[in-house]
Amino acid sequence: MEVITDFPERIRPGLTLYIGEEHQPLKVASRRPHSGNLLLGFHSIDTPEAIGQYRNLWAYVPASDRPPLEDGEYYHHQLLGITVVSDEGQVLGKLVEILTNPANDVYVVQPEAGREILLPALKSVILNVDLAQSRMQVHLLPGLLPE
Repeated sequence: MEVITDFPERIRPGLTLYIGEEHQPLKVASRRPHSGNLLLGFHSIDTPEAIGQYRNLWAYVPASDRPPLEDGEYYHHQLLGITVVSDEGQVLGKLVEILTNPANDVYVVQPEAGREILLPALKSVILNVDLAQSRMQVHLLPGLLPE
């Protein structure tokens, strides 16, 4: 399994993962590291052929099982679709994608018309996130709006 979570320690024996778009439940029986990834064994699956049907599928955990984050931190799925508004009240569009980079994430905002806007996920740019109102207030640095 390629691990893309920030909390790989959660993937341990006893955890139920939900595999593929059908969310097929599989309970982890064993785990060991392998070349930067994990090799997992599952209860009730005992042959390579039986596990083969789950190859190259996403593995999910329920949102209710996710660890709490620090104040000002958000899971990507909480931000996708949020309305982005400038500190001057201008609606910029919807956050449609998050690009993960070593220095900081970059939020891709798609306006109703026009080219996408790329916003660095920095405290000087992202002023406020209100999940209840599905709004993100941002400060636009010079040159962030497309021509």
